[in-house]
Amino acid sequence: FAGSPALQCSPQGNLEVADDSDECQEVTCGPPPGLPHAHPAGWSTRTSAFRPGMKVHYVCEAGYSGGPIQICQEDGSWTWSMKGT
Repeated sequence: FAGSPALQCSPQGNLEVADDSDECQEVTCGPPPGLPHAHPAGWSTRTSAFRPGMKVHYVCEAGYSGGPIQICQEDGSWTWSMKGT
């Protein structure tokens, strides 16, 4: 989650969020980026939100080799890795 909510005391003596726009928001990554000559494996195309730490493994097309992996980061971006690294 990201955000910096601030609390304030209301005239009634209750704690309230000072600014609704600064409430904590869940951090997610959108669909993983495409990769030439490979396709994501093991996830549904209906999945629209990936949480930090989730990995998407790719399968290479015939004639290509490798083990690319995309990893959802805490800031909502994707980073690349390879199997075995």
